[in-house]
Amino acid sequence: MWNLTLSEIVLVIVALLGVLVAYLVYAWESRRESKRDLPLLDPGLGGVVQYVAGAVAFLLGLMLLFSVQHFSQAEDAATTEAVAYSAAFDISTVLPTAPSTKVQRDLVCLMRSTVSGSWKSASNLDLTGDENTEAWYRRTLDAVDAAVVTGDNDKIALSKLSDELSNSAQHRQTRLLLAEGDLPLVIWIVIFLSIFALCFLVALSLITHPLFMWVSIGSTVVLTGGIIAALVMFAQPFSEPGVTVQPSSLSGVLTRLEHVYPQPSLWEPCPTLAQYVDMSAS
Repeated sequence: MWNLTLSEIVLVIVALLGVLVAYLVYAWESRRESKRDLPLLDPGLGGVVQYVAGAVAFLLGLMLLFSVQHFSQAEDAATTEAVAYSAAFDISTVLPTAPSTKVQRDLVCLMRSTVSGSWKSASNLDLTGDENTEAWYRRTLDAVDAAVVTGDNDKIALSKLSDELSNSAQHRQTRLLLAEGDLPLVIWIVIFLSIFALCFLVALSLITHPLFMWVSIGSTVVLTGGIIAALVMFAQPFSEPGVTVQPSSLSGVLTRLEHVYPQPSLWEPCPTLAQYVDMSAS
């Protein structure tokens, strides 16, 4: 996935190349038509400009729609992950005191690590995730597996708790995989070729009116740059700059749980079980 700065630089270069080629074509055609005493530009050029502009607008609009849908999927994954954690914690409260306290403490640290470490790995486009979050997840699973319960209701609650933990892991993995949008290189090539063709035709049709030409080209570049910026931002929903999916849902769950279950031992600082290793460049 291209980053925002590179996309904008390529856009400007492509637009300027379109203008340059338009000047070269106009100069070449001027020498030919001056010998034949014919008009330099065909009146039908305006129709071609409209067609290409419409095609570019449709392409960019379609890509932006896909990026917005990708962003919405990332938001949904983050929300459902938070709901799974919340459900797991609430279910753990019906277990006997000894296993319940251990599971709840590990769940709190797992959620805290998700808010910090797992979100950091997503913002870095590191699809391998955060080692500390994975360590706390395994520790929580071990606590659930080690829980000893006898009553039928407790066994049902423990089974549901395991299911919610599995759901949280699934949604966490989905969120990580959605950190980077799937816009292949060929899509970018088509986009920039379309921009080149549009700027070339606009410059060629207005080349005898330089002020109007540069205003039109500038407006085209600014508008297209804004659309491409939005496209890149929505396609990378956890990365700055721009709109990002924040861990607000999970932070809200932690705030609610601390208010409802205020036992101090549950909310002490959590140790780090594993150091995060950024694998985004690998």
